[in-house]
Amino acid sequence: MMWNDFGRKIWYQCPLRSISEHDALENLDIHLRSFLRIEKFNVIIRNDVPELSDFFLWKKSLKFDKIIVDAQFEEGGRNYSTVKMTSDNLKFLEERVPDELHLNVQTLPNRQYQIAQPISKIHLLNPSMIDVPNILQTGINSIKCQVGENAIREINQVIRKWVQGENRELEYLEFHRDEGGLLNGDLLAGVEQEWRSRFSYEETDQIFGLRPQHFIGEIARATDGRRATLVLNKNRTLLLVWTDRCIAEVERRRLDKIL
Repeated sequence: MMWNDFGRKIWYQCPLRSISEHDALENLDIHLRSFLRIEKFNVIIRNDVPELSDFFLWKKSLKFDKIIVDAQFEEGGRNYSTVKMTSDNLKFLEERVPDELHLNVQTLPNRQYQIAQPISKIHLLNPSMIDVPNILQTGINSIKCQVGENAIREINQVIRKWVQGENRELEYLEFHRDEGGLLNGDLLAGVEQEWRSRFSYEETDQIFGLRPQHFIGEIARATDGRRATLVLNKNRTLLLVWTDRCIAEVERRRLDKIL
């Protein structure tokens, strides 16, 4: 166990090597919660174990902020390593309904990952497991995917599907690839851009927190006119949706400047 007073966080580390270690950690958890108010839990799973569903945290009806399955995950880091995980255990983690699910997994038997639960945010890191063209069918608000090479056509399909009205709940979509190759002329083939942007670069930066990018443009959903900003560079493709909440914040800032 580790305590970070500045961040007000507690880390439990449980390798689950034995029942006695598991029981000791559970007793420690009971003791700490007798005088601490625990607001949320983040769970990091570095390997698949048959006893995963027996871990004591699942039995307490807790609210999970993040569930992360990644053999080498570090907060803010870029080192990732795939975990082989059974389909049953993966389904079990989905059913905990965390606010964010971070998966670098290879299911057994090997198959593309099909999201079954309504999770707010998901980050998928194994390109071979991701059905990119149909990623919007999940109905998830925030989606991040690591993609492999030659993904331009699939990303283009996803952008066009959003324009056509698929996944009206989407607020944030990101495709990323550390090796680059995502800035390609075919990326926006068949995607009609809005020549008159409704939101300035400064306003977009204030709402979404942009980094230096190569290209920014606006698109509109055909079914209701909902706008989204596309932010493109060689490593990332972002689709940032202008929700009612975002628009209200921009209008408030504009009014403040007038007054």
